[in-house]
Amino acid sequence: MNNIGRTGLTRILTVVCDLTVMYICYIFAHTLIPDAFAAINPDTHLLIVFSSYVAWVAFFPPKHIERETTGPQVVTGSLMTVMAHFFISAGVYSMAQIWMGDRPYLIVFWGLFATMLVLEHLLVRSFVRYLRGKGKFSRTVVLIGKARDLCRICSVMAQPENGYQIKGVFSNDAAEELPKGISHLGTTAEALSYLTENKQIQSVYCQPETLSHEQAEALFNHCIRHKTDFYDMPELMHSLQRRMETKNTGFSVLITAVKEPISHWPNKMAKRAVDVVLSLLCLSTIFPIVYMVAAFFIKRQSQGPVFTKKTFEGRNGRKVDAVYFRTKHSGADTEDGTFPFGALMRSLHIDEMPLLFNILKGEVSFAGPRYHTCRDMNLYHLKTDNYQVCELVKPGLSGCGTAESEDSSADDIYYVQNWSIWLDAKLILQMWIKTLIK
Repeated sequence: MNNIGRTGLTRILTVVCDLTVMYICYIFAHTLIPDAFAAINPDTHLLIVFSSYVAWVAFFPPKHIERETTGPQVVTGSLMTVMAHFFISAGVYSMAQIWMGDRPYLIVFWGLFATMLVLEHLLVRSFVRYLRGKGKFSRTVVLIGKARDLCRICSVMAQPENGYQIKGVFSNDAAEELPKGISHLGTTAEALSYLTENKQIQSVYCQPETLSHEQAEALFNHCIRHKTDFYDMPELMHSLQRRMETKNTGFSVLITAVKEPISHWPNKMAKRAVDVVLSLLCLSTIFPIVYMVAAFFIKRQSQGPVFTKKTFEGRNGRKVDAVYFRTKHSGADTEDGTFPFGALMRSLHIDEMPLLFNILKGEVSFAGPRYHTCRDMNLYHLKTDNYQVCELVKPGLSGCGTAESEDSSADDIYYVQNWSIWLDAKLILQMWIKTLIK
């Protein structure tokens, strides 16, 4: 509606900034490697990469300007844009039967462009958020629905950097349930008259269930006539607490749950690649040293084997037979049977290091829901709704949910529903930092 013009302008400004960055990378790469295009005019290369990029962002514009976009989402989106741009450019070169350039040039240009584009998008996002925090480019909104259901979205909108000016809430229930600073403007039936008198309102967020059919239809028609953005917030979404997506079928709108990110095969491949690379690196460097030290002290302090086996439930309910460094005396079932070096290994999670072999086999991951025995997993399923989504991924050495967490099941569900390669990197880094601090 009234944001269509600004959307088109934002896309144009985004393309201009991105092409400027690309041109700087082009100049730098040609200065560093002047003979990269000895057989063709270098300007031909510039024309191809420029046109390929414009063609891509015309259909898939970067999302770093959008409200509530996180830093990791900006980084991921920017890198995906560079990858798509590279393959489109390669296709154009192939069809035109033109040489794409020497390998050093390709590495310098595309590597520099990926780095510069990520930094540019993060910088622009920070600048836009700063301006929104100062009251620029903000949108005036009102919300209509149940006060208790609107608390979450009001808390997000109230953050200055997101660029919303909440004029107030119309609800039929207790106004004291609203976050501090949010005005209660009246009942839901009074919303239409308020909007009629205050035409500067740009967006309306509404729970139609709190209105009669006639009231909801009149409100929607008013927004259409006055070019006010209208957003439907079904009451069901509050209780489900899931990311949803819509699909239009004729004049009907269908709402369904978004598939968890880890369900998509590119994400599975990326996660598996990280696990394989890191496990091979650790097994070839750190593990032999740790094994020799652990074996020496285990044998000195306790008779028996160096390793012990445990069984827990993995992805899709499969049983995983895992190997650990032994931390208890042979035959001991209680914590009293833990010998001193075993207690040290457990506090530093060194006893879990043999799980690197399970990671390499594909049974465990560096990051994921905390692994549980089959009995514990059944208890989690009984007491926690939606915990079955945790079976979509492999259990991990580190994760949002830990054994010490008061609500580890909810943290595990959050991990699965919000997975990204950056979340994995954050959790793995946190695990190593905590281990070093201990």
